[in-house]
Amino acid sequence: MKRNSLIVVLVGAIVALGAATAWLMIGQRDLESQLNLKETEIAAGESTLVSVFSEQRSASEQDANALATAESELFALRLYATDVAPALQTQEPTDPVTPTPLAGLPQVRIRLGEPDPIKTVGQPIEIIASASHPVGIASLNILINDELLLAQDPFDPRMDIAVAEWTPIETGTYEIKAIAATIRGRASDPVILQVEVIETDDPEVLLQTQLRLIEKNVQTLRGLEQQGELNINVIDRNNLQENIGTDLLGEFTREDAELDVLVLSSFDFMPRNYPLYDSLIELYGFVVAGYYDEETDSLFVISDDNMLDEEEKLTHAHEYMHALQDQYFTLASIQNGSLDADATMALRSLAEGEASLLELVYRRQGYLTGEQSADSNPVFSLPEAIAAPNFVASQLAFPYIRGQEFLLPFFEEDGFEGINQIWQNPPRSTEQILHRDRYLAGDQPQLVELPSDEILAVLGAGWEQVADDVFGEFNVIEYLSIALPEDQVNPAALGWGGDRYGVFYNSATDERLMVLKMVWDTPTDQSEFAIAYTSWAELVLVPASNSGIEDGGCWQNGADTQCLIILENEIYITRAESKALSDKILEILIR
Repeated sequence: MKRNSLIVVLVGAIVALGAATAWLMIGQRDLESQLNLKETEIAAGESTLVSVFSEQRSASEQDANALATAESELFALRLYATDVAPALQTQEPTDPVTPTPLAGLPQVRIRLGEPDPIKTVGQPIEIIASASHPVGIASLNILINDELLLAQDPFDPRMDIAVAEWTPIETGTYEIKAIAATIRGRASDPVILQVEVIETDDPEVLLQTQLRLIEKNVQTLRGLEQQGELNINVIDRNNLQENIGTDLLGEFTREDAELDVLVLSSFDFMPRNYPLYDSLIELYGFVVAGYYDEETDSLFVISDDNMLDEEEKLTHAHEYMHALQDQYFTLASIQNGSLDADATMALRSLAEGEASLLELVYRRQGYLTGEQSADSNPVFSLPEAIAAPNFVASQLAFPYIRGQEFLLPFFEEDGFEGINQIWQNPPRSTEQILHRDRYLAGDQPQLVELPSDEILAVLGAGWEQVADDVFGEFNVIEYLSIALPEDQVNPAALGWGGDRYGVFYNSATDERLMVLKMVWDTPTDQSEFAIAYTSWAELVLVPASNSGIEDGGCWQNGADTQCLIILENEIYITRAESKALSDKILEILIR
């Protein structure tokens, strides 16, 4: 029986965890809240100054002293904003309002007083724009669909704040622009916010408008139009619990989970008796914020109040990106077992990395609310209430974090067109995801075969092979990380060339055997891994005597015996649940 055992831990559902990035940011929320508070304080100060200076300007001829005092207050507030701005900048603020600075051009910002980009006909909309330039600002204009709403001559040439109110009288999509010009006649690029105006504030209409607007924005950003119909569903957590067994776990049964625990525990990724199936049910109930089911072309977003907040909007954008991937490229091979486990993880990293990158761009383009929203680096941690093994968290996080890191340089060079090219030649291993230079060099994993038939012949009646797959560099890192620090693990895993592992099981005697065969790019790479593995074994196991191995060694943990066999061009690692069984296998591998 051949299965993608290591990856079946998250079978069928891992692609559905496209919204995991929404809660990956738990560790950053306190900082974001502080930054948003500072932004709110600055915005409040700006609004106050608009009123103050309007009054002071009209009374300036009668009370020059009051005007001077107000100017001093403005200068102090600007100093305060200058102090806060660097802190915001270090978090890469994603306010739509801040385009890439160009030398000599004014810095322009725009936002809505009430940030939701969906409005109703007849609802007044407050628009706040600001512009600054060291030489001086000559004008600051606000336009609605290229029609002038406000043209303001600045009171202070170094920085101007304009506030306008606009009431839409017809439904539609409106572009609100702010453009400034310097006293030398240099005009800024327009800074744009999009507002969708609808007829009614009925909650269901608002929800459907939110969904369609997000989908339109994703299509625009990604340059891909939707092909065919999609089933879009907004459900609450109670509905999610009902869907976990059918949609997320699919055909993954308790028996499958028990077999996966047998395989994963062979590498100490989890205890032999770990309740994997129940843990997945609990885990999905906590962390899933949305998912896409390519078998039914259905997309699900979790919202308990039937109105999308900021994170839920990003979730829908992320999952909708998966739907477009499925239409233009392919997600089927992630699920159908046609690829080995390591290649599946690499392709999943491409899919999740792109969807996560799309979220980042979505924020920066200002499609959320028009508010400043600081980007945060994902900090992955499982809810404390779930005592899942570290391997589960690492396996969940890898496609999102490492996938985005892999794609970001391509996106910075060629935008999403660069990612289109990667879909035509997707990465084949986690090594390529971890090391972009290996992907660019076309460093493909070597095909490795195990002597499975010989092993089964020696094992005898009652034994079967329950796993036959590729371990990959990601799992090598996870394996060594159980006992070794990062500065030892990463060099030891570097230079991975290919591998194959098998797990054999006798259900009658409840005995297990694991055999992992590995090849490396160079003899030096092989030697570095062997040294690291020996250090690993000496930390977690006890040396065994009389192994009969010339180069390598054996260690024990109770009845368990693990061995390292170093040959000229390959390495074997074995794990047997008795020394007698271990000796049988060593005879095959050493000769």
